[in-house]
Amino acid sequence: QHTNNIFAPNTGTFTLEGNVTSSAEAEIWNELGQVVYTDVLHPSNGMLHHTITLNKTIAPGIYLLRLKTNTESQTMRFTISK
Repeated sequence: QHTNNIFAPNTGTFTLEGNVTSSAEAEIWNELGQVVYTDVLHPSNGMLHHTITLNKTIAPGIYLLRLKTNTESQTMRFTISK
């Protein structure tokens, strides 16, 4: 597992894209360690294209997104700014 800071600051809506061979669990945590989003993402023809829209009342700050498949896990840090 490794952490990347790949997202530009956003307002709570962003799109995940990439090559994925199986479904992936997505979880987002806030700075307090509270889960604010969970979903199972399903690729189509080996490609993932999924837009995540968080609750409009979500606080600005740093969040962690973890994508987990049967074989790997990746955690990415991003910032929500309003």
